[in-house]
Amino acid sequence: MIDCDGKVLLQEPWGWATPGTQWCGLPLANFDSLDAFLDNYLANPPPCYRGVAAGPQVSVIAAAAHTNGAGGSQWVTDVIVSNPGDVEAEVTVHVKRWQSDSVNPEPRTWELMAGHSIELNDVLASEFAIDGNATLRIESDRPVVTVSRTYNDTPSGTFGQFARALPLGHAIGDEIVGHLLMLEDSSRFRTNIGVANLSDHEVSVEVEILDANGASIGADVLNLPPLRSIQRFRMIRDFTTSAVEGARATATSVDNRSGDPVMQIAWPMEDRQETSAGQIFSQHHSLE
Repeated sequence: MIDCDGKVLLQEPWGWATPGTQWCGLPLANFDSLDAFLDNYLANPPPCYRGVAAGPQVSVIAAAAHTNGAGGSQWVTDVIVSNPGDVEAEVTVHVKRWQSDSVNPEPRTWELMAGHSIELNDVLASEFAIDGNATLRIESDRPVVTVSRTYNDTPSGTFGQFARALPLGHAIGDEIVGHLLMLEDSSRFRTNIGVANLSDHEVSVEVEILDANGASIGADVLNLPPLRSIQRFRMIRDFTTSAVEGARATATSVDNRSGDPVMQIAWPMEDRQETSAGQIFSQHHSLE
């Protein structure tokens, strides 16, 4: 077990590696010993590990809310930032509102002591005095761990989901396809699809909805100005009025002008790129 600075925390006999065992694309059986593996790893960190080592970090929470939703729902987002390191970290949160005509609030900065966490309940309202939907960009001078929970706040309790902040390096590049699974539009569930553009270039993303048999239900290109986000409410209904279950969506960056990739919470079919323009995500809501 190796920490973010390459320090060995736990060492077990090396013989467990089989010819098919890989770590970040490195076949472990190619190395005769742990020392040989570490020498190679430390000299040439694989692409999937870049950005994890100590140093500045930028990550994104694609969807945060303080807003009314369908069916009388009241959506709220809580955020927790934790500093697992042994030195103080400076953390700055930037808000990018989804509404194109809205003014973004000034960012806020916290000094987070080693081993400490900060909890930002109903972050948009309590810390930035805004409502609506937004994307959060978290910048820190050293690695931190950030998670969010977006939920429907009701008198009988809360219903929602956790989502961790993802590093900008988790991206799909130009013409790389990402997949969003378990999409549905029926009497039980609805699915929203959104794209967050965090670059200073316009980004276009082609989203295609396919049924459980792989047949295309419909496709559209979502165009995003710089530093803006959009969400398509029940996008499947743009193409059919029939109930759809077990569908998936493919998302492809089609911005050939700038070559900016798009960050997404989806399964990529190629290696992820290292810079990102935004994030693609889906939200699956119960209608019951």
